[in-house]
Amino acid sequence: MHDIAEFFAKDSWFTLSIMKQLTFIGHKVSCAIDWRRKGDVVQVNNTLEKALQLLEFTIIDPKNVKRLSEITKIKEALIDDFQGNNEHKSTDEGWLKYFAFFEHLVKTNNEG
Repeated sequence: MHDIAEFFAKDSWFTLSIMKQLTFIGHKVSCAIDWRRKGDVVQVNNTLEKALQLLEFTIIDPKNVKRLSEITKIKEALIDDFQGNNEHKSTDEGWLKYFAFFEHLVKTNNEG
């Protein structure tokens, strides 16, 4: 089976709402945070790469054009936090709360 990002790119990523897309990305970010807390740099990088792939698909999704600024800032901040100097001062808790919001919206709107 191919990588989750390839599956979504080929079959259904663009059919998902922006909230659902961000929920999937948030799950990957949460996993990267878990790996970071365990000190497994290889798994952090692998999981973050999947989150960034999904963000790229979200960026090129035509329906998300009005949210492009926000989505690209998410990508920039994730790269800064996980691979840079964390100049944005991101925290694990901040990421978890940010993406939990979208998961809540998906559940509330019965998109699950």
